[in-house]
Amino acid sequence: TALTEALENDLLHKSDLGKINAYTPNLSAAWMFQKAMSVRMGQKVNPKFVNRLLAVNFDEMNDMGRSTMMPFLQDVVRIDGLVGSLARSFVA
Repeated sequence: TALTEALENDLLHKSDLGKINAYTPNLSAAWMFQKAMSVRMGQKVNPKFVNRLLAVNFDEMNDMGRSTMMPFLQDVVRIDGLVGSLARSFVA
């Protein structure tokens, strides 16, 4: 990664570090996940909706295996795990 290269090459000055692109590709996936788990203002849903959706989602991620569950638990949102678990949750 860029940070590793900066450390290995002693490029730690402000101007060096300023060249690192702080792009976070997981941000859009995290936003999509939050959007799928939210209820709109004024929307009437079963009070247990979010808890049930989370429970189903965790069950589906567990069924998809460790390679899906572990990144999620470590706050590393991966689009493949996210899309797969949400798609399975909507079917369940």
